[in-house]
Amino acid sequence: MFKVQNNKEIGNYLRKLIVRKYGKQRRFCREYVRLAGLPVNDEEIRKQENRLSQILKGEKGVQITDLPIFSELLGMSCEQLLSCGKTAYPKGNRVTNYSIAMSKKQKDWDNYINREDKLILNYDEYGKSVIDYALEFENYGLLKYLMDNNYIWFVDNGDTGYKGFNYGAGTSIKRRDMGYTDTMVPLQLQNEDRLRTQMVALAIKNKDFEMLDELKAREIPSLYMLTYFPNRESRIEEYKNHDLIDAIVNSEDDSVLDYFSEPFTITNRTGAECTFTFPFLGDVIDELVRRAPSKAESVIKKGICHNNDTYKRLSHMINRVYEDQLKFNKDFYFDERELRKASRKTSTDNLWITNDKKIVSYYGMSGENGRKYIGLVTNVIRADSKTQNPLLKELVVELNGIYDDILNLKGHKE
Repeated sequence: MFKVQNNKEIGNYLRKLIVRKYGKQRRFCREYVRLAGLPVNDEEIRKQENRLSQILKGEKGVQITDLPIFSELLGMSCEQLLSCGKTAYPKGNRVTNYSIAMSKKQKDWDNYINREDKLILNYDEYGKSVIDYALEFENYGLLKYLMDNNYIWFVDNGDTGYKGFNYGAGTSIKRRDMGYTDTMVPLQLQNEDRLRTQMVALAIKNKDFEMLDELKAREIPSLYMLTYFPNRESRIEEYKNHDLIDAIVNSEDDSVLDYFSEPFTITNRTGAECTFTFPFLGDVIDELVRRAPSKAESVIKKGICHNNDTYKRLSHMINRVYEDQLKFNKDFYFDERELRKASRKTSTDNLWITNDKKIVSYYGMSGENGRKYIGLVTNVIRADSKTQNPLLKELVVELNGIYDDILNLKGHKE
């Protein structure tokens, strides 16, 4: 027997699944209409969109007639859907990636890992690995067991040279001697950072906070590729994981919010130490303001502190280069106005803001004869929160105001 979750929880669960598989609700509704044998036209799709919207908000429940269609479209059992992933039943007695990922027994895991055919290293007929299913079923015990016994790792905390592309994820499970047949799970671990961030989300839900540093929970690989020199793209958005953001916001332990709102330092590919904050802190703030406003104040203030520190550091560097340029160029310009104009241009020419306006970088030459190299690279935080709470509204305005000031150092405007 399994427990049916309430309408709101089922709605939230369905929303994640639909977004993950179909991207937009309208695409899902079109497939629903087709599978239900209804006329595939704009009017019918619109009607289903309205009904689905109420289900996702928890205002209406999933109807019995919906269950087989939802199950087919989302590739899951009715039990899994109604329990929000907490219960699922495999079909038949055949041992599969699916059944092992649901198992809570270490004996089952060991037997599967040690099979001669190495099924654990491969996708099944549905294109999913044991890790996919374990993350989907939130089987943290299995995933933690695989990590603790060094069967898999999402982050190689040694110096792998992979930083900037991935964190050196892999497996110690040996492939068969027949060649490169068994390669899927290692490749998946290396190429899909979402697996790592899903594991972070599960660690938070299971209050395994020691896992956060091990998984580099606040980082994304592309941060290591950023330098003081021009950065056109940040690639930040492609690493966004809404499940992780939800886990942070929903955590009952305040230390989680503290951890993700504190700045941290990494050493980039040039060997420079760079300070960042969680790249999706703005999204966390937006969700806190909407869902947990009592927790939002301290996080916004930390965002303000980071933006303000960035603005001050940039302003200091720009002014320092400007003053040095005035001295360096004084013999080349007879007109004071032209001297200042040229020196100001030189001091801001090397301030760069990525196209998505999330990363700012600067480098300049200062000191005697302009020979000392200075610079920084960091992320900046902006929130889109709408609130009637006077304090939070004022703090969001302050946060975004400093963000705009940083962009305007180069002449950008939001």
